[in-house]
Amino acid sequence: MYRDYRYIFGFVLAIILLIVIAILVLSNNGSSNNSGVPLTKDYNYSSSAELTIQGPIVATSQHNFDQIEVNSGNVLFRLYKGYSGQNLIESKIFNNSSQSYLAFLSALKQAGFGLVSHNSNPESSLGYCSYGDVYNFKLTQNNDVVLRSWATNCSGMPHTLLGNVNYIVQLFENQVPNYNTLVQNANF
Repeated sequence: MYRDYRYIFGFVLAIILLIVIAILVLSNNGSSNNSGVPLTKDYNYSSSAELTIQGPIVATSQHNFDQIEVNSGNVLFRLYKGYSGQNLIESKIFNNSSQSYLAFLSALKQAGFGLVSHNSNPESSLGYCSYGDVYNFKLTQNNDVVLRSWATNCSGMPHTLLGNVNYIVQLFENQVPNYNTLVQNANF
C-alpha cells in the first residue's frame, strides 16, 4: 500500500512540474514584441534624453508645449506657444554633470523608460488625448535616435511607453529648477 502512494505522489509531482515549465515557456514568448534600450553609463557623455509635453488640442493661440532635454552637460527647457515650434515663449539652460546625468538615466531605467511596445500601438501620438497631455520621449546617442515612445495622461488611450509614465515625467520635470513656476501660465 505504501508503494501505491509513492507512485501517485510521483505522478502528481511530474504533472505539476510540466505545468510550471509550460507556464515559463509561454510567458517568455509573450514578451517578444517589447523592446528595451539599456540605459547604462555608455550613454552618459554622448547621449541626450528628451521629453516633449503637448497640451490639449485647442486653438493655436491657446496651445502650449514644452521640451526638456537632459544630457551630461546641461538641461535645456523650452516653452512654446502654438503647434509649430516657431513661437518660443521661454528658454532656459541649466548646468548638469555626468554624475547627475548617470543618476538620471539610472532612475529612468528603474522607471521603465527603455521599455517600449511595438505591438498594435500607433507609432505617432498625433490626435490622441485631445483634452489632456501627450508625452513624447526620445533618447539620442551621437545624434541618432535610439529610442522613441509616447504616452498620455488620458485613461484608456493607446501608448508605446510601458514604463511608469507619471514617475518618468516627474523625473524630467525635476531636472528643471522651478519648473512649475516656468509653466504656470501654460495651457497644460
